[in-house]
Amino acid sequence: IVFLTKEKTPQTTTAHQLHFLEHVKWPVLRSLARSRMPSEFISFLWIMFIFGIGNFNQALLIYRVQELWGYEHSFIVATSQGVLLYAFFNIIRACSEFGMGTLSDYVDRKKLLAIFGFGFFGITALGFLAHTTSLWFWLLFFGCAGVSAGTVKALEKAHAAYIVPEDVRGTGMGLLQSVDGIGDLISSIVVGGLWSAITPAVGLIYAAVMSFVAMVLLLRGRS
Repeated sequence: IVFLTKEKTPQTTTAHQLHFLEHVKWPVLRSLARSRMPSEFISFLWIMFIFGIGNFNQALLIYRVQELWGYEHSFIVATSQGVLLYAFFNIIRACSEFGMGTLSDYVDRKKLLAIFGFGFFGITALGFLAHTTSLWFWLLFFGCAGVSAGTVKALEKAHAAYIVPEDVRGTGMGLLQSVDGIGDLISSIVVGGLWSAITPAVGLIYAAVMSFVAMVLLLRGRS
């Protein structure tokens, strides 16, 4: 990406050609500020980073269910329940991607992303603090996780594309994906480390706090 990716200058414009290398100089934010990236997009990158460092991998949700069900049932039952719940999660995620994408054509997508993307993930993390084997309970919170995942996937890039100028949109999307990837790596290490070294509750509370902070920041940001 660093050495081979560059913006293609449209033939119909005389806009300055903006290379990805212009954005990897240290410090990154100062370089971004001097570039043609709008300040709202830079703020959005920060918010996505905050959410990303708490947005742990869904595999931990299955592990949590296996852990709780394993105390009362066999390993096979616990694993099958986890797999079925994950299938339910994917169904809800697919539906929410289409539903939220359609709804965002009529409702402020930034609010949808903040509430249903970030907020629902925070609710999911808090829900997974419970020590219960109620199937209905876990269906509810796997559903919340599916809504959150679908909303973020559908609206994150849509909102970014709306606020980034067309002539630097490719670079903006590349930066957004980079922030997402770094956030995913950090969240997996931090949440997994807290989960293993202390208790699952500490990792889940950390994830919830990061999600709610990102939600508030996005809702308070200017449009």
